[in-house]
Amino acid sequence: MKKIFSGILAAALALTLGVSTMADSAYLTDVTPGSWYYGPVSEMVNSGVINGYEDNTFKPDRTVTVVELVTMVARITGAPYGEADGFWGGLQMDHAYRSGWISESDVSRSEPNTLVTRELACKIIAAAAGLGYPAGTVLPFTDSDSVGSEYMGSVMAMYAHGLLGGFEDGTLRPQS
Repeated sequence: MKKIFSGILAAALALTLGVSTMADSAYLTDVTPGSWYYGPVSEMVNSGVINGYEDNTFKPDRTVTVVELVTMVARITGAPYGEADGFWGGLQMDHAYRSGWISESDVSRSEPNTLVTRELACKIIAAAAGLGYPAGTVLPFTDSDSVGSEYMGSVMAMYAHGLLGGFEDGTLRPQS
């Protein structure tokens, strides 16, 4: 599961998912061999975690919304997902709120298409996977003090489990 969550974090923080059905990443016209994301995206498409858009694209330069990340995590964990109350992501968002993956202070129930921050992505994934961190965990990033206190435990859990790394300049950029 760590490998899949690692792939999700890598792809989710830089890419997006669609909501139509694809059987193979070869059908995604903008996911080509040689792209840094080709392997993780192909693996996640082939395992049913993500899909392409109806126009057979993946849109690798788009950012990820809260509902998109929650959908990926729901699919991996076997949590319910699908349409509810006329919204394609209604079931998974309801589950995410009820399960503590997200709260109203993270994102309003009326705004699931809000872009997900790295902090919130850590919270969602760490909560869904039940990750904690050992005493003494220290974040080595030069901007660690900019991580919101409500997200610090999740960020440390992701780091402690090898699922989170920083940028080449030594930063984490948590609000990005």
